[in-house]
Amino acid sequence: MYQRISSISMAVTVLLLVHSWVSADVGRTRAEEIRRLSPEVVQKIVRYTVPLPKEIRIQGVFLAESADCHLLLPKSDHPIVEQIAKEFRDQFAEHFKTELKIIREVTPGFQAVLICGKGDPQGLLLSEEDLLSLRKLPVSRDGYLIRTVEHGAKPPNHFGVVLAGVEPAGLFYASKTFLQLIRGLVSSQEEKSALVLPVVEIFDWPDLQERGLWGAYALEELGWLGERKMNLVETHATRLTLGPDGRGVAELDPALVERARRQAIKLVPIITHLDQLRRTGIFEAYPHLLGKGDPKKWPSWVDGPVCWAEQDAQRVLSDWVLSLARTDYGDAVTVWLSEAAVQCGCDTCIKENQYIMETRAAVAAWNEAKKIKPSLELRILLTQGSYPVNDKILAEVPPDVRIIYYDGGRTYTSSHQPMIEPRLEDFVKRGGWLGVCPQLTASWRIVSPFSGAQFIHARLAEFITKHLQCLYGYATPSIRYWDFNVEAAAEWSWNVHGRSTHEFAVSWAVRQNIAQPELVGQWSEILGPVSWDIYACGIPYPWFFGSLTQQVQSRRIIRPGEGRLAEIASPEQLLHDLEQAKKALEIAEQIGHPKLLAESEVILAYMQVLSALPELSLLLQKAKGVEKLAEADREKLKELQNQLAIARNTLKDALWRWARHCDPQVERRPPPRFLDTVEVCENTVKSLVETVAAILQPAN
Repeated sequence: MYQRISSISMAVTVLLLVHSWVSADVGRTRAEEIRRLSPEVVQKIVRYTVPLPKEIRIQGVFLAESADCHLLLPKSDHPIVEQIAKEFRDQFAEHFKTELKIIREVTPGFQAVLICGKGDPQGLLLSEEDLLSLRKLPVSRDGYLIRTVEHGAKPPNHFGVVLAGVEPAGLFYASKTFLQLIRGLVSSQEEKSALVLPVVEIFDWPDLQERGLWGAYALEELGWLGERKMNLVETHATRLTLGPDGRGVAELDPALVERARRQAIKLVPIITHLDQLRRTGIFEAYPHLLGKGDPKKWPSWVDGPVCWAEQDAQRVLSDWVLSLARTDYGDAVTVWLSEAAVQCGCDTCIKENQYIMETRAAVAAWNEAKKIKPSLELRILLTQGSYPVNDKILAEVPPDVRIIYYDGGRTYTSSHQPMIEPRLEDFVKRGGWLGVCPQLTASWRIVSPFSGAQFIHARLAEFITKHLQCLYGYATPSIRYWDFNVEAAAEWSWNVHGRSTHEFAVSWAVRQNIAQPELVGQWSEILGPVSWDIYACGIPYPWFFGSLTQQVQSRRIIRPGEGRLAEIASPEQLLHDLEQAKKALEIAEQIGHPKLLAESEVILAYMQVLSALPELSLLLQKAKGVEKLAEADREKLKELQNQLAIARNTLKDALWRWARHCDPQVERRPPPRFLDTVEVCENTVKSLVETVAAILQPAN
């Protein structure tokens, strides 16, 4: 029945229909007759979907015989059903200037039926047997189908559209895809109010079970995430403290939970890193729980280890988990292990590993909470501190405990290297449930443009190939700065074998209403790999945060393939990246979009700095051993100095222009990490210019 789409170029072949359709033909055509679409129109319509459905067949469109439209929805009090009704009403009012009437009926599974004109929508509902294919899917909860069906005993034929899932989320995603197709259809019409609906068959499901982000910033964009079929947000418990009686109290704002449920998003509360609990009041209520040891030897950002040998520590953690389990929304809780390997030095703790004790405490708290809510999920977040003993933690946890792999250096990275190591792969092969917490950005520490389709696709391809279950991404300080990459993560966490990196960029440009979307695809293919190389080398973080200045001023040699330039293998690759950045800027100028233009200027400026470093370091090394440099060397230093000065000025200007386009309010409330980015770029490149100037003084 369906054709599998492995890329949009294949999709055009699959969907090829011989007759073109334009709005001028509609008035001369009998109502309810299928109108055929050209491949170009089909391609444009499908580009409005995000993610691309796995299996889709568009036969054409039909012009509804009447603007009297009815939408049958399940008789359910689930907030998703009301959200679907709202979105259909709003879109039909906006595009077709018609009031959609809602009918509520009991349906097998969760189904919706849309009919415009005559017909009984209940008669088009699918049977339980029809839904078996959905129930057999790997992620049946989110799977859905859409089917345009004929009805009526005699001509003219009438059409209705059935949307179905076995759970509310599936119906929600069916509605999202259908309404995206409607937007694509409307964009292809000259007569915008014509009530034209697709004749379509779609069968779709995600590759990853959970697809989302962690962090409070994501709560501002729940609708945006739901539109792209992302279904997970984890955020710190809105209250994590101790009551007057010394019992632990944890809460998550029920209003946030309700907003998330309307978007089919699972909102999971976090119990924060177990070495960062001072603000909860735990050490004020129970001073003896502060681990034994010398605080001067603890990292400055650590509150101190908890002594898990004390029963009060276990009781407080259990109280927090129980508090969350008692709520209506308490379906899952995540416990973050300590970031720093700071061991309590008491006689009991010193005999055990800190992380094993933390893991056992979390599991014990979970077991206690399951007495009142047996279905409660426990997630444990690994850290850079736990890294040496991750294998022991994985061996310790029961089979139904979920593990999230986070590491401040190994998952918050833009390296080209694979992220999921053999110990984690073995855990999955044994049946373990594993998610991963990668940055979806240039760096967790800085805010700098990165439209990295190749970077995101490589990450998701690895996660899905290695059978992970969850994307737990990080995109601080706001999705606004990283909309391209986060949307790419939504795309490929759902359908990793769907769009190519080029086609994703083109479809993104179509959805953004950017002129010349094909040029945007070219731009992305050229600039994306260059940006990835830059950020993999640690520009601007961490290299601009002091170490590059020290390296240059101490006149150490900088070579491609070594040290910070390890991921740019050769001088030829460095030169190639510089030329590609110049070419991307030329394309951005043709496109004329200010955000893409500013991003291209930033990336070229970074490349001007990077490409100068090897030769600059050699000349500075040469100057160290002579009284005066040869004139040719001095001229080369002047050329490099000028190149760096231009890059410095460009960075300051283009970073701000890019940020203003991402967030028009950025100057009123600039994210601290963005200000840090601008400052370190300016100061670092300035120091390089000044270092060269000192060498060029007459005495040299």
